Amino acid sequence: MKRKNTLLLAALLLVGSACREGNIFEKKQVYTPITLYFSPMEDYLTPSGYTPDFVNYPNDWVKWGLKGKVKTVTCKTLHTFSLDFTEDGKLLQSDFVGDGGGVSEGKQTFFHYNDSNRLESITSKGTFTMMGGRTSRFAETLENKILSYTPFGKVEKRSYYDFKGKKVVSEKQYHYDDKGLCRTMSPTDDNSNKKRGILDISSDEQGRVADIYEPNLRIPGRLTIGERHIVPAYDEEGRMIGIKELAIPHNMEAYNIDSIRVENQYKYNDKGDIAEWSYHDIVYPGNRPNDFVCTFSYVYDDQGNWTSKTMTGGIAYLHSFMNSYYRGSYTINRVPSEERNDLGEVTLTREITYYNTETEL
Repeated sequence: MKRKNTLLLAALLLVGSACREGNIFEKKQVYTPITLYFSPMEDYLTPSGYTPDFVNYPNDWVKWGLKGKVKTVTCKTLHTFSLDFTEDGKLLQSDFVGDGGGVSEGKQTFFHYNDSNRLESITSKGTFTMMGGRTSRFAETLENKILSYTPFGKVEKRSYYDFKGKKVVSEKQYHYDDKGLCRTMSPTDDNSNKKRGILDISSDEQGRVADIYEPNLRIPGRLTIGERHIVPAYDEEGRMIGIKELAIPHNMEAYNIDSIRVENQYKYNDKGDIAEWSYHDIVYPGNRPNDFVCTFSYVYDDQGNWTSKTMTGGIAYLHSFMNSYYRGSYTINRVPSEERNDLGEVTLTREITYYNTETEL
């Protein structure tokens, strides 16, 4: 009996060792789509040029919250946005075309890879098209972002080259820990950082985003341009469940705003997509609170990617999104004897093609 127990214990230890080596008992890493760090409603308003900053992700599909071997994503609302990927999940090109009522103004971003399949540079071009009796078009190259690598294949530096000024205007350094995780990526020039909107990001010991400083971005839910400091929170599974923000408008006197303190909370559905977003902020110096809850419902394709996302919330908040970005409709949801509760509804649809099927879903 003693010999049997000894053999059983040895077998269990052997299996346990094999499982550990094969990572069977390890939790699957949960990655937050990078768009969620900025706003759960603004999927395609997040500049695609931010994509290479999130170096602790396995590929660009995961960064954009996509499943399967996605080839293209096209989103058509009041404006048109598209993403093109390589067969191994690298972002190849993004296009944004804004319809301004007879005038289209957009931005194209191209991602260039070298013979070693490493991202070498990113080129951005501004486009302008005027429709009418005649059509005039031009494209202007705005800047080129050049990446350099360590001997171990890690991104070491990102340089921002201005074509107009014909010079490098800013640089960002990437620093790694002993496990190879990037812990900080910081611009070397503070003034240029603020002018050009270059992200300053730090990560925790698991490689998750711990802090983002945005020096030049529109504040969600408001038409003000300002700087934001973002601190995410995660649950035990690794899902991001909230963000605390401090937002400071650039033109504070015009808006009579000193700062905006924000708390966001998120709940998820069984597919891992946002089901509910609770928002609370306080505007200083007037101590004016602003609260809303936005719910999300989806239609999915066979790969588990959503092809339609409907966002429902207070009209006051959704109104600016509907007029500026999305097609949607208002629905009145109130009973005469109850407190007024007008809801707005915005639907975002997208078409996705895949490398494995070549079929548009």
